[in-house]
Amino acid sequence: MRRTSARLVVTLAALAALLPVVAPLSAQEARPTLQEVERELEASRERERVLAAEAEAQIREIERLRVQSAAAALSVQDSEATLTAVESRLAGLSAEEAAKSAELERRRGELGALLTALQRLARHPPEALALLPERPIDTLRTARLLGAVVPPIEAEAAALAREVESLSELRASVAAERAALAEATQRLAGNRERLRGLTAQRARFVLETEAARQAAGERSQALARQAEDLRDLLRKLAETKAAEERAAGQRSTLQARVTEGLAGRLRRLGEARGQMAMPVRGRVVQAYGQAGEGGQPHRGLSLEVRADAQVVAPFDGQIVFAGPFRGYGRILIIEHGEGYHTLLAGLGRIDVSPGQVVALGEPIATTGNADPGGPATSGAAGPVLYVELRRHGQPINPTPWLAASDGKVSG
Repeated sequence: MRRTSARLVVTLAALAALLPVVAPLSAQEARPTLQEVERELEASRERERVLAAEAEAQIREIERLRVQSAAAALSVQDSEATLTAVESRLAGLSAEEAAKSAELERRRGELGALLTALQRLARHPPEALALLPERPIDTLRTARLLGAVVPPIEAEAAALAREVESLSELRASVAAERAALAEATQRLAGNRERLRGLTAQRARFVLETEAARQAAGERSQALARQAEDLRDLLRKLAETKAAEERAAGQRSTLQARVTEGLAGRLRRLGEARGQMAMPVRGRVVQAYGQAGEGGQPHRGLSLEVRADAQVVAPFDGQIVFAGPFRGYGRILIIEHGEGYHTLLAGLGRIDVSPGQVVALGEPIATTGNADPGGPATSGAAGPVLYVELRRHGQPINPTPWLAASDGKVSG
């Protein structure tokens, strides 16, 4: 028994003596070599360089498309403005043509009656008046009457001839305006087609997959259903964005880098008073602060616009909401930083997605072709785009921020 115990002790002692040798060997085998560490570090740096290069290439391509899209959108808006002006002139000329035609017919009728009377008088020329069985005084009166009637008839005939000539010129002007209308319509269609192609190209660079775009839209719609009002929606959007940015900081995807790179080049609205663009060409039918329905002051600008009018980003920013919201219809909310947001309501089609970074003048949507169901607007016969600027959730007067130029509101 004692021999067995002694053997066991010896065996354990031998194993214990071997452990210091075995353990370092195992640790040495598990530890990567310096060369392996350097290779892995170099591979990591190469992946980082490739990712950075791809992100920069995408940013350059997006900015190139952005510039082309903004130029195409401006061409569309110019064509829309030209078309609206031509339609307005044509409507005025057509109304004038109809009025002149009616007046010409009336004067023709009056002149016809005068000519009939003159023809009756002409049957008795002046030299024959003396042979009429009338007293000399009556004969003289008849001659005087004939002399008094003829000059006004001649003047009326001359005026009528001028009216006929004027109407002919007017009809030529109407024909010219109709030709200009056809040309402007064709040019607008071509500009819109070019813009659609550029928008499709740009969309391929905006988000990595359609699933990501759909997920972003679903998240914003879920927040819209939870929000009590627009201010609450803005607060929820800000909280969600902050959480997503924290999560994005823990990963380094290509899309995250592209979005971050684009966002880093945005200008600040707080330093750009008087530099915002009017998002659409239109006529202001209700200004900020103007009394609206129920006497409540209007909290934004309402613009009467063409159906399917092109809408552009009024300033640099990031789309934080796109879709329907309560009584506003389809809306877009653009965050400009420093607590500034722009709300656009009355949209028919939206061409951007939540999370997308946009620049001043970049095409983002088109208007609807009927009442959008947004804030009520009086004095507008056609579609209306509603523009609202907010700071820390509160509506502010957008007029001082808007650039002063043709088709825009000055502060």
